[in-house]
Order: sequence, then structure tokens, then C-alpha cells
Amino acid sequence: MAIEVAELKSAMKDLLKEDPYFLKGIILDAISEDLMTKNEFAKMFEKLATKEDLKMLIEMFNKRFEAIDKRFEDMNKRFEAVDKRFEDMRYYIDKRFEVVERRIGFLEKLIVGFNLPILLLLLKLVLA
Repeated sequence: MAIEVAELKSAMKDLLKEDPYFLKGIILDAISEDLMTKNEFAKMFEKLATKEDLKMLIEMFNKRFEAIDKRFEDMNKRFEAVDKRFEDMRYYIDKRFEVVERRIGFLEKLIVGFNLPILLLLLKLVLA
């Protein structure tokens, strides 16, 4: 009695849907004790991931990277705001120094203006 290939494939698919580890049991039974123990082989299968596991892992990494990107964007916005504040502060400091320089310039002229007549008077007294 020969089983059709299509029937066999269909039966295997149904069996795998019900018990995805069905083939694992068959393979474990087929391995000889000399090559690998059943526990070692089972551990080897535990380390393997299914396509769904990999998709879930990729999605998890994508979400994490999106969150990290969002944090960096937030930090960039904060740094831009800080940069703007420093630019404003530097502008106002420059303006204040201009005012101070003008006042100092005025005082220098005033002091030189007062000192020149006094200096001339002292020279007249010394030379006379």
C-alpha cells in the first residue's frame, strides 16, 4: 500500500501544526548515543530560534532603536535651545561691553582733558 507524496506532506503539515516539536522527537530517537546524548541534542535545539522569534527580535530592536532615535532628537532640540541661549547671551554681553567701552572712552577723554591743563600748569611752574 503506497502513500501518495501529497497525502504524506499534508499529514506532516497537520502534525507539525498540532505539535511543532514532533520532528525533534523523531530526530532525537534517531541519534545514536555515541555521537551525542539526547540532552545535548535538546540543548542544541533550545539555542535555535524560529522565524517568528527572529521577527520578534527584529521588531524589538527596531522599537528600541526608534526610542533611542527619539531620545537623541530630544537631546538635539535641547542643545539647540541651549545654543540659542548662549548666542543671545553673547550678543547682550557684546552690547554691554560696547556701552562700557563708550563710557570708558568718554572718561579717558575727560581725564586727559582735565590733566592736560594741569600738566601745562606744572610745566610752566617748573620751567619758570
